[in-house]
Amino acid sequence: MWEYRPNWWREALIATLPFVVGLLIIALLFFGLRLFWQWLRILWLIARSKKQKITFQGREIWLVYAAQGYEVACFNGLGKNYLFWSESLEQLAPDEKVQILTHELAHLLDKDGWWLIAWRAAQGVFWANPAYYYLKQQLAATNEFCADAAVINGKDTNPKSYARLLLKLKMAQISPTHCLNLFFAKSLLHNRISRIVSAQNTQIIPTLPSWFWAISILTLFWAVATPTNAYLQGENIAFYQYEILKTASQKTGLSHICLDCIPKK
Repeated sequence: MWEYRPNWWREALIATLPFVVGLLIIALLFFGLRLFWQWLRILWLIARSKKQKITFQGREIWLVYAAQGYEVACFNGLGKNYLFWSESLEQLAPDEKVQILTHELAHLLDKDGWWLIAWRAAQGVFWANPAYYYLKQQLAATNEFCADAAVINGKDTNPKSYARLLLKLKMAQISPTHCLNLFFAKSLLHNRISRIVSAQNTQIIPTLPSWFWAISILTLFWAVATPTNAYLQGENIAFYQYEILKTASQKTGLSHICLDCIPKK
């Protein structure tokens, strides 16, 4: 004989479980479709924009003239290295263009674009976890620090001139009324410039690459998920048994239920 005892916690789960499951499905579809749409937009830009193939530091790069102003971004895809470029960047001095290309090539060689896509895909599962957004921010900073180190550690590169270039590009992208925010806010650009200027004529020691952090984080998630999964499986069994006892009690009006009398599914 099993005794049915009403439990407020499991009653609350029964009431909210359909809503929670629906919310998780909607979130997964939303973030998945958004990532797919962004992927299609990138491919469309590559297909319709003017392209130019260049060789830089022994690597082939396709310049895609689809960016605006002084913005620049890179993308690994279709077996090629793409760099979203703009006509405005052609106005920069030759050494400044070399620094930008060196920075973006470091992103391409480290496959940072693929890591970004992987983290965007993981958002569909961890969107409600604050740790996800913190780790994503840290990985983005690590990618930028490593790419900056590739520039500073190169030949004939003045760290201060490179820092001025970053500030010049940023100030060209934002409204003049917001430029003071760069000096007061602890932004990623602020941290990057601080590291670059402090390097002076010595080499920057790059942070650990993004793939190391990604593997470490996945290992941590797995270590936490293994005991948690075992606990949740036990709770799932208890929750399922509670639902059976509740249904049997509602049908019979009894609080003590013969388990063998309950029809087995």
